Amino acid sequence: MSADAVPAPRVEAADSAVDDLRAELARRQTELLTALVAGGPVPDGFDADRVGIQVLSLAAKRRESVARSSPDLVAELTEAELWPKEFTVWASTHPKPAEGGSRADAAAFAEHLRTEGRLPEAAATLLEPHTHQPTEHAHRPGLLRRLRAVLPGPRPDHTDRPRWT
Repeated sequence: MSADAVPAPRVEAADSAVDDLRAELARRQTELLTALVAGGPVPDGFDADRVGIQVLSLAAKRRESVARSSPDLVAELTEAELWPKEFTVWASTHPKPAEGGSRADAAAFAEHLRTEGRLPEAAATLLEPHTHQPTEHAHRPGLLRRLRAVLPGPRPDHTDRPRWT
């Protein structure tokens, strides 16, 4: 751009149209997201069967994450025949908690079952807060430190490495 060039004037009408399009896009995205994770209706213009398949896929992904993070709870719910089908149905209409990850998801599902009076007693005890009791091993030096103490040879000097904080 040369020094003599003058920038083109802003066109208010075009800016307004772009803002309107962005607002419409945001509204449609919210509708789709609500359909996918919160049991909302499928928005116009989307294939209901494909959205339904994706809803089940997302619920299955959540189900597997909860199973990895809370295996004892899942075992109790499986024994009571409340897992995996009940979780999948529930997850299809309830969004994942914003914080706490899969453990919070497991707790929210268990609370749903408790509210309905269907949470098994054994599963309820798993949800009670636990206090950490240190064991006699908690004060033992780590493996690397023990190995360095018994292995011969010079110890590496890592003082020249940058420290990432």
